[in-house]
Amino acid sequence: MTPQDWTWPSKPTTADEFERMMLSLDAHFGHCNIPVPHRDFQAITMVSRAFGISGNVMPARHSPRPPFCPEDIYLRIGDWFELVYGDRTKVDPSPGSIVFEMAGIHWRLRLPRYYGTLEFFVDRNLAHHGIALGLHGPATHNLLSSIDSLTPAYAARLSDQDCKIIQDTFLLGADAIYWLDKATGNDLLHQARQDYKSSVNALLERQGANQARWDTAQCAEKVFKGLLARTGHAYPRDKVGHNIPVIGKLVTEKLGVVLTTTALATIDCKPAVRYGEVAVSASDALHAHHALLKVISELSQVISPQQQSATTGTRLKP
Repeated sequence: MTPQDWTWPSKPTTADEFERMMLSLDAHFGHCNIPVPHRDFQAITMVSRAFGISGNVMPARHSPRPPFCPEDIYLRIGDWFELVYGDRTKVDPSPGSIVFEMAGIHWRLRLPRYYGTLEFFVDRNLAHHGIALGLHGPATHNLLSSIDSLTPAYAARLSDQDCKIIQDTFLLGADAIYWLDKATGNDLLHQARQDYKSSVNALLERQGANQARWDTAQCAEKVFKGLLARTGHAYPRDKVGHNIPVIGKLVTEKLGVVLTTTALATIDCKPAVRYGEVAVSASDALHAHHALLKVISELSQVISPQQQSATTGTRLKP
């Protein structure tokens, strides 16, 4: 079953008809495994095709228009999904997050998605987000505004050492996050992104150190194997293939990237960790997380995520 298989007898002309149509369409999306954040736009496309209608898919909300004309239907579709699903309709624009520890607490630094050049800075005043559009220079972004659950009161009390921790966290992982977000050419790279997201979520739970540790190693393994596979190089498929230092060394030999051996050893993880047979502390899991970022950052300096030259414009403003 595909989304295009959905049909409906006629264009709705009343609120009740519209509701029945939307319930049918939403149920169809469920059968097709369409993620909630993508359903509103998909619904507009489907309804336009089903009834042969067209119009501005982003009309001004308060402009006068006849009820159930195309623009009115499009607005009703968006409102319906927002009313029914609430926050689940929102898409996280961030390419990824970095976890760091400050004052005994694990924090999430959620990096912004951007195009062109963006300067990052640290300002304890959370009202200073930065400049979204750089008309007379590059756009800017306050790193503190990207930290989940950081209140203005907490930000105002950050010490210089705290600010340095945040800067160092960004410098450690930014290149890795932006590279991993764009990595293509083999399905293992897509799977690696999912492992990375899972590892971050487990780290933030504090009780999920074992799971975080395992997901971190899985991410590294799939990144290495994905890069090898997309360039036509074989990799071990037995138990040796799960050994991070061994696979990392193979990446160095075949792809010419020098990877930090201590970081590879820190990432390496035995299956017993996954089943709780080996105790993993939150600190151990965080160290592995940072080691993974270091290794991917090293990859990003040599290997394009999309097998072609690509540059980034990130830099930290002093």
